[in-house]
Amino acid sequence: MSTDAGKTWGTAKLQEPVLSKAHTYFRYLWDWDGNSAEILSRVTDETGYLQPTLKQLVNARGTNISGYHMNPITAWQIRTDGRVF
Repeated sequence: MSTDAGKTWGTAKLQEPVLSKAHTYFRYLWDWDGNSAEILSRVTDETGYLQPTLKQLVNARGTNISGYHMNPITAWQIRTDGRVF
């Protein structure tokens, strides 16, 4: 997890059960200071493959990737009023 738009990354805690090739819930404790923020999540699989950004996916596979593992790093914008986008 990153709470500073990807500048630094921390390790989230996975929620059991953790199964191969399955979605897994995770938790990451973060003390929000009330300022706007961008948080990101990414995954490293059991082979060591690190989830890419959209730009990395396009560079590797071209722009016609809509149906093929289109799952780049996810980002959320948190506004000062607590709204999440």
